[in-house]
Amino acid sequence: MQSIFLVFDIFLGFLETMMAIYGLFSLLLFFGILSPYGRISGMIWQNMQGLFEPMLQPIRKIIPPYRGFDWSFLALYLLIVLTRSLLREYGPLAAHAVNTGAVQ
Repeated sequence: MQSIFLVFDIFLGFLETMMAIYGLFSLLLFFGILSPYGRISGMIWQNMQGLFEPMLQPIRKIIPPYRGFDWSFLALYLLIVLTRSLLREYGPLAAHAVNTGAVQ
């Protein structure tokens, strides 16, 4: 059972990192530093949009863009961080660490 939660924690860590890269890339595109029409940057942007757009659409219904900037990625990032934190604090891995004396 612990291995399932460990894999889920690793997946959330990967998703958290990719979400941070998505946010940085979004900012670079918003301010015109990168062009979405470039060969490499366009390919990266299309792949990241394909990964995150299904997760961001429900959040965009609640948090609309403000002054042309989309804040939904920040809400999703914070949700991922909160989920990972709760998993580490209250999940079976935390209970195992308390039982073994690793956490005081």
